[in-house]
Amino acid sequence: MDRCTGDAHDAPDPVSVPHSLDEALNGFAESGIAEGTFGPSVVEHYVHAGEIELAVVEGQVTDVELRRGFDRA
Repeated sequence: MDRCTGDAHDAPDPVSVPHSLDEALNGFAESGIAEGTFGPSVVEHYVHAGEIELAVVEGQVTDVELRRGFDRA
């Protein structure tokens, strides 16, 4: 891999930061760099752990959601 040089703001194809944990997890799962660095079994392990975390987060009701729900009643 070539060394990065120059100003990132002037890059023709700037790299974007994921906007969600789901987006970051998908990017990691599809990353050839991650697989080449850590190996496929490590990437698979961390993707699985990330999917478990996402499932837990998606199943939670936050305080804000509870307050908004009660305000509408």
